[in-house]
Amino acid sequence: MLGADCAESYLKSIPTYLKEKNIEILDASINRIRVLTNSSLEGLYYLKYLYLADNSIGIIEAAAFEHTPSLEVLDLSLNSIREVPPLLPTTLRKLYLAENLLESVPLEVAGPSLQYVSLASSRLSRLPNLGVLPVLQELNLTDNPLERITVVELASFCHLETLLLPDHLLRPHFLASCHCLRLGNWTRYHNIYVSPIFNCTTPDDLDCETNSTTEVDVYAACQSSYQEQAVTHWALVGGAACAVVLCVLLLTALWRRRWTSRRKRQKRATTGQANSMAANNKMDDIDAPQNNRKLLKDSNTKPRF
Repeated sequence: MLGADCAESYLKSIPTYLKEKNIEILDASINRIRVLTNSSLEGLYYLKYLYLADNSIGIIEAAAFEHTPSLEVLDLSLNSIREVPPLLPTTLRKLYLAENLLESVPLEVAGPSLQYVSLASSRLSRLPNLGVLPVLQELNLTDNPLERITVVELASFCHLETLLLPDHLLRPHFLASCHCLRLGNWTRYHNIYVSPIFNCTTPDDLDCETNSTTEVDVYAACQSSYQEQAVTHWALVGGAACAVVLCVLLLTALWRRRWTSRRKRQKRATTGQANSMAANNKMDDIDAPQNNRKLLKDSNTKPRF
């Protein structure tokens, strides 16, 4: 992969000369970039990995990432970001937003591919609405002043495997609440690894039953989105496989056609040579008696002594 290391270069913007390099990796961390405009990343169409940590970025315009349709990893840690633009690339797999001033994080547009999200150290008292993230595997919420986290909020991540919680959350008030009991039941039922490990102290006489089907509906919607994505993925794979098979069959047909044509030409050439040799032999057979008679005649006309 072609990359550019521009870290610690006192940059105030993305260098324009990079737009002609077709780079796939750009490290512009630890610089002085304050704003990402709609044209900051223009021309970086092949970019897959972008590292912009520790730049004090405070403003990201709505279409800042529309020129990076292949972006897979985006690191915006250690900045001053309050809002993440909704138009993130749908190819994004990993998103690092740790140590920001986050208030709004609409990730549903980028959701189809997001597997890892870090919101660590971002002053979050509540988990922001991230939208439906059907393939999210790990969510990092460490070092946030979270007061609670609900099952409904987690239901949007129907394939979550790892949940990293802040120590601040696991205080006696939360551990003794119904939220803790429901969270524990949900994570155990769906085999989600939670760190740090916690044990709820909910009193037995506390009625934590709920008739709400909201989390079930949200989870079902997430699963539906996952299945649709899987169908689309396998349709693309199947289409690609069919295209490969078709190309192989076409190349095989062309090769057989050329091979057959070559064999016919060789056969015609061999037949022509055989016919020519046969004709020559026939002429030799016709000429032989005449030559013999001529020799006999010549021998009879020789003078005798």
